Amino acid sequence: MKGTSLITGATSGIGEAFSRRLARNGFDVVLVGRRAERLEALAAELHEHFGVNADVLVADLADGEQLARVEERAASEPDLRVLVNNAGFTHLRPFNELSTGEITAMIHVHVLALTRITRAVLPGMLDRGRGDIINVASDGIFVPYPAPVMVEYAATKAYIATFTRGLHRLAGERGIRVQALCTGFVRTDILERHGISFQDWGIGDEVVMAAEDQISCSLAGLELGEVICVPTLQDTSLLERIRELESEVRDQSSGSGEPAARYKFGA
Repeated sequence: MKGTSLITGATSGIGEAFSRRLARNGFDVVLVGRRAERLEALAAELHEHFGVNADVLVADLADGEQLARVEERAASEPDLRVLVNNAGFTHLRPFNELSTGEITAMIHVHVLALTRITRAVLPGMLDRGRGDIINVASDGIFVPYPAPVMVEYAATKAYIATFTRGLHRLAGERGIRVQALCTGFVRTDILERHGISFQDWGIGDEVVMAAEDQISCSLAGLELGEVICVPTLQDTSLLERIRELESEVRDQSSGSGEPAARYKFGA
């Protein structure tokens, strides 16, 4: 066996696909999610088909006590090789129509839980000098002005990308591979839960990728050293151009200490 992997949001979609692939590749798996029956069925299947240990940890990551249980389990694994922070959801309603509870839950799952679970596993990975951390973000981070129904979703996913880049700077030279997987149109049940489909949005099947292919791209991207993985992006130099422009803006944002001329102070 290759060690242990922990996958959040393992009940369906990308999380389930990651669980299957990692088990097939010889990793024991810890499956984290809210739906106990689906997790139990998946764990039994993975153990039977691949001979790995498959443990179930039922937890709602929006709940502080349940998140703490996941942190404790993640930190206590003696050889955690792979962490997949996949748990997430979308409201598909305009931001101004969301309750404070709904807003808080998304921040807890997309930002707080992801960050705390990563913090829980990082010391052990650094001590061992090996480990992979895959944080599932979204191609929505590249949308300049997100749609009203995606305001909070896009913002929290942007956090994931920035957090991952910083984590790479911290741990990349110490044997830890990190990646923000920026998924695009992918076949999961995230829309079905809202009673809609890609077709309802005018998006054809030919541009929707299977979750299994997303995982293949992610794992191949790790081998290529891709910190930001965009599975359908052909020209990865575009990502570097974005970084160069951001760096130029950063240089000018704290360069002279003088207001930009367009503000015409004192005119």
